[in-house]
Amino acid sequence: MDVDDSSHLRNVFWADARCRAAYEYFGEVITFDTTYLTNKYDMPFAPFVGVNHHGQSILLGYALLSNEDTETFTWLFTTWLACMNGRAPNAIITDQDRAMKNAIEAVFPKARHRWCLWHIMKKVPEKLGRHSDYESIKILLHDAVYDSSSISDFMEKWEKMIESYELHDNDWLKGFYGFESQFQKAFTNAKFKEFQAEVGAMMYCRASFERIEGLSSTFCVTESKKVFDKVKNIMFMVSFNEKDFEIHCTCCLFEFKGILCRHILCVLNLTGKTESVPSSYILPRWRKDIKRRHTLIKCSFDQLAGNEELQRVSKACDAFYEVASLGIQTEDDLLKVMNWIKDLKIELTCKQSPPEVIERDSLVQKQRNKILDPKEARSKGRPPFKRKASKVDQVVKKKLVGKKTQKRNKKSNNYQSQEEVILKFSSLIIFFTYT
Repeated sequence: MDVDDSSHLRNVFWADARCRAAYEYFGEVITFDTTYLTNKYDMPFAPFVGVNHHGQSILLGYALLSNEDTETFTWLFTTWLACMNGRAPNAIITDQDRAMKNAIEAVFPKARHRWCLWHIMKKVPEKLGRHSDYESIKILLHDAVYDSSSISDFMEKWEKMIESYELHDNDWLKGFYGFESQFQKAFTNAKFKEFQAEVGAMMYCRASFERIEGLSSTFCVTESKKVFDKVKNIMFMVSFNEKDFEIHCTCCLFEFKGILCRHILCVLNLTGKTESVPSSYILPRWRKDIKRRHTLIKCSFDQLAGNEELQRVSKACDAFYEVASLGIQTEDDLLKVMNWIKDLKIELTCKQSPPEVIERDSLVQKQRNKILDPKEARSKGRPPFKRKASKVDQVVKKKLVGKKTQKRNKKSNNYQSQEEVILKFSSLIIFFTYT
């Protein structure tokens, strides 16, 4: 039983000897559901259910819950796992509940988490019922879900449905791809949007097995692309070493942008390797869960280089940063440090009298006022002649300018006379030619 601080019952779990014994034989795959009726305390009934050798449902534990959040589910799964001697299931099937998903990842990290098909199909009228072609979409969806003979067959039917009725932007349908959860936790928002674009583009790709060479398998991924208003099928080759989980695509998007491409994602989906992509394919530079030192340091553009007081402040900031980044692991540590800083602040404030503070601030202001504008840049070439010209110089300069002007006009007249001669000569040639 789980009780709150005032001894009120919050959650309760129980399992009898028969449940524990049955789990030894039928605990590979379990279902967990909270959609049952509640009592007057508004506590959902949540059973753990397996399937026995007759194909019948068999109970493997029970619970009444006060809340359906991650904390409550984590407590329940941990308690149930301890009751079953610490043996986790290989797979667990639940509703599309985010809190359940988070708790399962924390308590059953190695279990395959699958969404219940009944719950999914139950939501089809709610999510797609307003579409004008709802009946046709429902037929294609049922055909893909219930009548697909292989993964590639399902993907082909799924893509046909998405393409035919332009459902690329339907958030509910896009949410069925298992890729995004792992990358959403790791990537920054900007990089996750780029990754989502690759996931969405999987709709235009089709992967097929080509050959195997040693430890590496080669897959051909055909992508439909629009090139100059025409749809063309472009082929990309993806090599996948499943043992070492080394994967490479000829498009080289990962090498270029550090994000897995749509072609690799299609191959991972085809081979069923979508649960956990190695961390080597989630580059640290794009992660949001890494504490980077530069983000914790405030930028200051001071122009007091060499000032002893500024140097003391800088040393103190470095020391405080080391304490903040290494010594604070819990809330108690934080409270201890904050109290120490508060006491130290009071002690230092008492040592400084108001006149000293005023004098210090005025000194800083004076040092700032001493800063002058930058020196003017010297222009290139010969410096300008700034001496005032005499009357004689002005007359000489005027005569020189006049002579240059006359010379220029004379040259221009010569050019004109030459052009006239050439024109006359040309007309004579034309005259004699035709006569």
